[in-house]
Amino acid sequence: MSAVDPNIQGVAVDHQINSLRSEYSGKRSLNFAIAVVISLAWAITMVGAIILGQQGLIVFDEKVFTLNLLGDFVAGGGSILAIVWFVFSYRQQSLEISQNTEALILQLREVSESVKQQKEQATQQGRQARSIEISEAHTRRDILFRACDFYVAQIASSAAQLMDIATGYKRETIRSFWSEFGNGNKDVFFDVLVRSEDALKIFITRQQGWVPEDAAERAKIAAEKCVELAIAFVDLASEIDERSSLIDSYLYGPLGDFVSMVAEILHGNADWHPRYNVGNAEG
Repeated sequence: MSAVDPNIQGVAVDHQINSLRSEYSGKRSLNFAIAVVISLAWAITMVGAIILGQQGLIVFDEKVFTLNLLGDFVAGGGSILAIVWFVFSYRQQSLEISQNTEALILQLREVSESVKQQKEQATQQGRQARSIEISEAHTRRDILFRACDFYVAQIASSAAQLMDIATGYKRETIRSFWSEFGNGNKDVFFDVLVRSEDALKIFITRQQGWVPEDAAERAKIAAEKCVELAIAFVDLASEIDERSSLIDSYLYGPLGDFVSMVAEILHGNADWHPRYNVGNAEG
């Protein structure tokens, strides 16, 4: 069997990654255009309703269209736009995560194919084959570290959104948490949020009537994103390294406790992934 030139293979993978970027760039642009169209349509509808209301052509609960009523109407309409743009940012983040995940998988496959070809060339050279295996292990480890950094940062980002919406922490405090996170304290958001379970439950499930509907919706989206990212994190890391000892160090700690807590609030079940269910953690 003739081996494929590694340089040609590398160029092919680079081309695939560039195509992937172009594809996701188009999807992000389409999402942005949809969000803009919806926002403009809603704004035009609101302006039209205000004009008709002022002219007395629309009656709201048999009341005159006063300034107080106008303020309530604008506030309610604005909350709809806030949810539209929050969902838009959520979808943009999902596309970015999908793009990075597929790029990592392509790189992993390139490494595996390269190692396979080199092994075929080194059939009669045991030491060289062993060296190649060690090189592959180091490369896989490097990709795993990058995957861990990427996913932990993404989960922390969604956790920070949840903290901002539901816990009452000031944004200056959240920025200081990001500073700690950048200095190596990867558990800072999860340590805090695990202690804020009651507040999260109130907002995510809207247990209290005083919780604004749009805030509850945004909290629920951020919480679902945390669980979704954690599942993708485990699945990708398991593909790179079946033992996944590195992600164990993350997920059998504050991060895993946080994800289990959020999963239980959302679905009434803390067992969000077979590898990291509560029974295994306790065992």
